[in-house]
Amino acid sequence: MDKEYRQIDGSHLEGGGQILRNATVLSSLLNIPIEVVNIRAGRPRPGLAAQHLHGLYLARDITNGELLNAEIGSTIIRYRPMKIMAGTYKTDIRTAGSITLILQTAIPLLLYANSPSTIEFRGGGTHVPFAPFVNFFTDILPDYLPFMNQIQIHCDRYGFYPQGGGHVSCQINPANLTTPLPLQPIEQIDFGQLIEIDGFVLISGQIRRPIAEANIRSAMQIFDNQQQIIDNKDRIKITINECRARNDALAVMFTARTTTNCHLSVSNLASRRNEMNSDNYGKQVAEKLCHQLQQKCCVDEYVQDQLIIYMALAAGTSRIITGEITMHTHTAIWITEQLTGVEFIIKPLKSNNLLNMIECKGIAYMPETFYPS
Repeated sequence: MDKEYRQIDGSHLEGGGQILRNATVLSSLLNIPIEVVNIRAGRPRPGLAAQHLHGLYLARDITNGELLNAEIGSTIIRYRPMKIMAGTYKTDIRTAGSITLILQTAIPLLLYANSPSTIEFRGGGTHVPFAPFVNFFTDILPDYLPFMNQIQIHCDRYGFYPQGGGHVSCQINPANLTTPLPLQPIEQIDFGQLIEIDGFVLISGQIRRPIAEANIRSAMQIFDNQQQIIDNKDRIKITINECRARNDALAVMFTARTTTNCHLSVSNLASRRNEMNSDNYGKQVAEKLCHQLQQKCCVDEYVQDQLIIYMALAAGTSRIITGEITMHTHTAIWITEQLTGVEFIIKPLKSNNLLNMIECKGIAYMPETFYPS
């Protein structure tokens, strides 16, 4: 007898695509059919956009599942997963929709597949507003989630807003090739000492090196005034990367690394052509990174919500120390509690009222528990 659909209010809290992505992931892993209603109800254009559809289609294909009412503008969908299967999957994105937001759905599923898988993206954006850069998955997340070192992402062509056109291939090896399941708990509660700051200014098209150099100079002026947290300029390494893309682009990303494997990153992107001659992007990213270093948070605001599902799936108690809890993180916690039954506890630190600890005892997830042979 088929299980009944679990209804989820897609307008809750952040009320955007994140509820849909996290619900789809947990539905697929836990074998829970879901009905998501009020999808993006508070947005100027409610309902599913092309980017959300690509994530849903990919999850459906990976699980050989059933997906109903999935079309542009739909505010309600039904999804019934079957079993996660390794394979070669292709996604053709004809907009500048974020490739990384689609990967947020696909990666957790294929990490629990029985053999390696490949996803090929044609079209879409590798660096677009309101989404992680593709570098986030290659350079940041693996330091918090070691099993993600099993993922190889190769970018043949970058894609920027508004034209997209990215070409990305992603090979995902199952986590159990190197990590015994269930996953170990995540513990990131010691900031340690700063080792280095590295980063890049990425340019394409008609954006020339002098603009990139000006952004590096504006960033270095900020770092020079922060000697109490950056005691040696030799710790800072920023490169200029020129890339091939459909349109002009300017993107900046800086990452601070500490002795305890904390990786704090900040990024920014010029999304309009008339903004791309500015040197403010380097300055803004440097200012925000320095703020995080002053706080001494172990997990930055962009990584917070990415860890929630894995904390719930792990065996044992996970703990992370971060700054202000973002609405994306509150939303990720809410939907994860709804579908897994775990409890997340948020505790302000007595020693530093700017920091919070997020704690969760996970369910020790094993695929065979939910998908018996």
